[in-house]
Formats: sequence, structure tokens, C-alpha cells
Amino acid sequence: MSNHNKLPQEIFNAPADSLAKLAALFPSAVKDGQLDIAASARNSANSRKSAQNATNSHGQQ
Repeated sequence: MSNHNKLPQEIFNAPADSLAKLAALFPSAVKDGQLDIAASARNSANSRKSAQNATNSHGQQ
């Protein structure tokens, strides 16, 4: 008898559930049902640039 019958079925769906939640928050980070690491890195870099630009523009008043 295998041990997987004793495990709750929900744990097998956890990665898919996590990916679905991530896609809901960051649609551009998920492509073809997989995490798009390159898109995530681009978005992160763009966010840092935007934050830096906002900080610089406030200091130039």
C-alpha cells in the first residue's frame, strides 16, 4: 500500500493554485501556464527605475 493515499489531495494542487494566484496579481509574470522569469525580472527593473525617477523628481523642486 502506498503512502500517497494518506496525503490530502489539496497538497498536489498547491503549485497550480499558487501560480493561479500569482497570475491574478501579476498577469505579465505568467506565460503559457508557467512563471515567466524574464518578464518578472523586467517588471522588477522597471519598478525600480520608476521609483528612482520619482525620488529624483521630488528632489529637483
